[in-house]
Amino acid sequence: MENPRFNTWIRKKGVIDFYELYAMVPDFFQTRRFFIQERQFKQKKGTAKGKEFEVFWFIARKIDEYKKYEAEVYIYIDNAVEVEVEKDGKKKKMFKGDAHIRLQMAIRNDWQKKWTGPFKSRLKKFYEGYVIDEELRARVAEMYHIMFELSEKIKQVLEIEGATHWLK
Repeated sequence: MENPRFNTWIRKKGVIDFYELYAMVPDFFQTRRFFIQERQFKQKKGTAKGKEFEVFWFIARKIDEYKKYEAEVYIYIDNAVEVEVEKDGKKKKMFKGDAHIRLQMAIRNDWQKKWTGPFKSRLKKFYEGYVIDEELRARVAEMYHIMFELSEKIKQVLEIEGATHWLK
């Protein structure tokens, strides 16, 4: 993603409920009226240590004619060996392996590329800096809240405790 506003990684080594994680991410965004597109799903035999999973989603939601949210979720699981785990008194198939999850989100201004050229680009700078500055700040706060909530849900599925650290 070009110039993400927020970027974070979640990592876990251990038992992973891949199927629950795979179902939760699209559901999370669809309930918030985002468009979600799975751009990649790979399942490889991997190494002698186990399978390899790779999933990539592109997520977007139009705010108005000038702004929209864009997000990317990337899940990579390596050395995944299928294990049977007893959870809530029921046997469930999960994977034991190394999970790496990247969350990125940004607000795209002028996503239709209408404000190009020397005069319009100066006008765009003024518009963003003075006219809609407060609204952009509110949208950034909303975007941060959405991604924080997603990271907490992912950690809940992966059974991880701890703080979320954002990279800017």
